[in-house]
Amino acid sequence: MVSISASSSISATNVLVDLLEPCIGTSLAWIVASLVGAVIILMILIVPIASVAVYAERKIASFIQCRLGPTEVGPGNYDDLPTHLLPFGIGKILVLLIKALGFVLSLVLIPFIFIGTGKVRVGMPPGWYGLGTMVSDAIKLLAKEDIMPEKSDPALFRLAPYIVFAATLSAFAVVPFGISPSGIPLMVARLDAGILYLLAASSVGIIGMVIGGYASNNKWSLYGSMRIVAQAISYEVPMGLALLAVVMVTGSFDLVDIAESQKGDPNSATYGLFLHWNIFSNPFLFVSAIIYAIAAVAETNRTPFDLAEAESELVSGFNTEYSGMRFALFSLAEYANMLLAGLVGALFFLGGYATGIPGLDAIYILGPIVLLSKAFVFLLFVIMLRWTLPRYRVDRLMTMCWKGLIPLALFAFLGAGFFVALISVVSNPMLFKFGGSILVFAIVAIYGITVSKGLAPVPIRKKTGGTA
Repeated sequence: MVSISASSSISATNVLVDLLEPCIGTSLAWIVASLVGAVIILMILIVPIASVAVYAERKIASFIQCRLGPTEVGPGNYDDLPTHLLPFGIGKILVLLIKALGFVLSLVLIPFIFIGTGKVRVGMPPGWYGLGTMVSDAIKLLAKEDIMPEKSDPALFRLAPYIVFAATLSAFAVVPFGISPSGIPLMVARLDAGILYLLAASSVGIIGMVIGGYASNNKWSLYGSMRIVAQAISYEVPMGLALLAVVMVTGSFDLVDIAESQKGDPNSATYGLFLHWNIFSNPFLFVSAIIYAIAAVAETNRTPFDLAEAESELVSGFNTEYSGMRFALFSLAEYANMLLAGLVGALFFLGGYATGIPGLDAIYILGPIVLLSKAFVFLLFVIMLRWTLPRYRVDRLMTMCWKGLIPLALFAFLGAGFFVALISVVSNPMLFKFGGSILVFAIVAIYGITVSKGLAPVPIRKKTGGTA
């Protein structure tokens, strides 16, 4: 169990405030430090990773669908890149990064090598496919005319995308990316109730989507905004219960404490081993991790849960009338939410910024790299889902939440507490953990089979009379 200390609010922002306070005063120092944190998160974290995610999604989509497009045309060799035009060796670094990204995508696409092609396609095609398209897309969004519907609400229409993006950006403030050699967490603000702040801040974005759909004066946009309200409110319940199970086991709402608790006992020989991660140490938390992954996909409004933007039904949903940079803000917030969901999942279930190898966590620079790598795996998982699963129907989406995930989340929440209480008193903890895991997975499997009947298509009613 991890206790919350009075000094747990120390973060990188506090250090910067202490440096600036003698020069510009306390209030202005906090404002400057907050702005610096926001710029770092936006320019070093969100924008680069969102760009990589967009590029990866296009490559994966074209590969799975076996089609040529903007991601599979152009020069066919890395050496054809015009790297000589870039000074200071930047071109060589760029080629190295592209090769690394291509290698990662190749590993992800191994299951699809033999699908739909009639021949073996090993890995991603080489070259700088799609990079020019990404640059042109960015220029297009910056220069595109900002169109506003004639009978829309101008103030709310302009405000909506900023609310969505600001809410997403503010949620990153309490995410710890590691621990510095001096013991200060690498985060903007450390709060004792960090997870409560994160859930509250991320929920504000839903208000922006509702405002955008309402202010557009478009029935399709309004339908989309109503769908996102129902979907977000519903799936926040199982997601919150899944995270609350970890909070109960850890004994802290602080994300740093939750991450540190998964390293184990500092006096143990297995300190830092991956078996201490929540997803492996408690079978009920393994169930909670699955629930969180499903609910997080629904919360980020991604396929198969993208009912708010269902293009086959609602044109583009709540953002139908948006164009230019306002549309780009909605899109950037979506990918930022995917990244945030991956970071939170890694912190709560996958050891956070810990490597899982004893002794290796002493290399502090590995913390942010490990955490972002775990989050990027979740990003790739969400991208794969989009191009492999069809969209759910609205009734089946809500049925799975209220009749499936919420009861299962309650079961996992209560079971996690009982498991922690019992494992400390049994004579053979390993045998108890093994037997308990088998029992839990059997119960979940039986429950899943039972609930899946409610997700089947609604049978066609037979006519009782009249003429056809």
